[in-house]
Amino acid sequence: MIAKLVTKKEIAARYSVHPKTVEKWAEAGIIPIVKINRRCVRFDLGKCDLAMERRTKISR
Repeated sequence: MIAKLVTKKEIAARYSVHPKTVEKWAEAGIIPIVKINRRCVRFDLGKCDLAMERRTKISR
């Protein structure tokens, strides 16, 4: 299975949040990142969905 890598803008649109919020989630370890190089990161869509699903279940 090939991971679908997306940008922080795409993740922000998916969860209806600001891109800065996505940065904060990544820094806090809430959602995983994939480092492409020193300046470029992407997000594995499937892993982010799982992380957000787990987070939603815990906070309920």
